[in-house]
Amino acid sequence: MINRPKPLTPSYIMNLSTHFSRLSQLDQLLQQAQTGPPQKLAQQLGISLRAWHEFKDQLREDLGLPIVYSRQRQTYYYEQRIRLKWGFERKA
Repeated sequence: MINRPKPLTPSYIMNLSTHFSRLSQLDQLLQQAQTGPPQKLAQQLGISLRAWHEFKDQLREDLGLPIVYSRQRQTYYYEQRIRLKWGFERKA
């Protein structure tokens, strides 16, 4: 069976846009070490606490992002200084 890419429907593009916005917002909060505790961060991102933990685990495992949590400061942050950069390029 051949796996074909999903068509770029308007709903698919909006969903992708939501994920990029969420990732951008998360990156900014992590850079500033101002996420707050897990429940607060999940609310800020508009997702459930369970979805946050799954998202965080994917970012750690799939992208290798050094996301850690400080119980003392009650915030997530990047353990090492990093810079996320992403985008799209259209070639003719």
